[in-house]
Amino acid sequence: MFAEFVDGIQHGRFVPGQRLVEADLCQEFGISRGPLRETIRRLAAEGLVEIQHNRGARIKRMSREELVHLYEVREVIEGLAARMAAERATPGERDEIAAVLAAMETAIAARDHLGYADLNIRFHALLVSAAHNPTLEQIYQRLQTPTMRRQFRSLLETGAMLRSLEEHRVIIAAILAGDPLAAEAGMREHLQQSGTLIARHEAEASLSEPL
Repeated sequence: MFAEFVDGIQHGRFVPGQRLVEADLCQEFGISRGPLRETIRRLAAEGLVEIQHNRGARIKRMSREELVHLYEVREVIEGLAARMAAERATPGERDEIAAVLAAMETAIAARDHLGYADLNIRFHALLVSAAHNPTLEQIYQRLQTPTMRRQFRSLLETGAMLRSLEEHRVIIAAILAGDPLAAEAGMREHLQQSGTLIARHEAEASLSEPL
């Protein structure tokens, strides 16, 4: 059930600020309150849900400051992952990374925002996996999950997918060339741009949210 919630947050089924009504969710998922509450506690531990005393649980809306802090750390962690991937990726992993780039180009041609967003998540996960560092991968998962839906929403902005694709091309070219410093620099620049865009969108959304 945890994975279903994460997928729902990623694809907009559950939105920031949305109240989680236990009775409705128990009926929807066909479960009792015990497993549901355990799932909500786990989501809260992952930073996806906030539990408020006497007010229940809501999908968490991150402040601009929180997002800036998160992306500052992602920039370091994923920059390191890109550098390691350039040094350590196997031939098969390099082929898989290149294939994701081709699939992204197809998604853009089809104006498939959701498909591109899924490929974007896969791209970052592949690079982290290709770093062959389990500790880094665990940290990445904790940082990535809270931003998944926000990444999708940011890609809806005019030109955002093309900018993202060009940034990915720079990173992938460096990895395939075995250039760790260029791969790290490309990833850090990519996440700086993404973080700025997502933080702006989140701030705009919070201004329009009813009290």
